[in-house]
This record gives sequence, C-alpha cells and structure tokens, in this order.
Amino acid sequence: MPDLAAALAWARQCDPQGPVLVWGSSYSPALVFLLAAGSGDAVSAALAFSPGAFLSGVSVRGAAGRLTCPVFVTSDVGEEAEAAALLAATRGRPRRQFRPAAGAHGSSILRADRNPRGAAAAWVAVGAFLDEVAPG
Repeated sequence: MPDLAAALAWARQCDPQGPVLVWGSSYSPALVFLLAAGSGDAVSAALAFSPGAFLSGVSVRGAAGRLTCPVFVTSDVGEEAEAAALLAATRGRPRRQFRPAAGAHGSSILRADRNPRGAAAAWVAVGAFLDEVAPG
C-alpha cells in the first residue's frame, strides 16, 4: 500500500488535473480498491483483474462500496461471481464487467500466450472502458 500511495501521489504531482487510473491483477486488485476508496477523487478510474473480496481481514467489498470512480472488473471463467459482487458494491459510473468466454487469471487474460482464445476480446473490452473514462 505505501508503494501504491506514493505512486498515486507522484502521478498527481506530475499532472494534477490529468486522469490517474489504477490497475490491479490477482492479489493487487484488493489494494487498488483500498487505495481508490481512501484517495477521494485522486483516482479517476480503477481496473481490477481477478479481484478478491478479502485481504488480511480487511473487507475489500467495504472499500468497493466507497468507490465513486468508474470501475472495470474481469476475471477468469469461474471467478465472475466475486468480481460481480465487488463491482455491484461500487457507486461510480460507468461500471463494467467483462465476462470472458475464454480467460486466464489476472492480467494474464490479456496475454495471447496465456489466453489464446480470449486475449483479443479482453483487449477490446479494456480498450472500450479506457476510451470511455479517459478519452484521447
């Protein structure tokens, strides 16, 4: 968390008005939800790949409930329910969930070598979300 908080502070210092998107994969989406929830409007959008709801006794779902920024979640096939529950807890708009026909855990869903049947579709979904929340 200290590294993520420092990176967020650095990004805001470099461009105080520009969008700052946070991205977490596997273990780190929980941290992304906690960071965004505790950062007011410093986070412009959050992307979570295979998020989990608990982190060392801390409710990630509780943090998700405090998010007011746009949120994108995706997961491997079979992990969709957890991702959907976290997304449903958020208050920001837009909220998007990509449900893959073929997937992989975490950001590996975007890698053709790890997800040969689904990486292209995952990239389309991520790209559409990024275009929506941070055009240009």
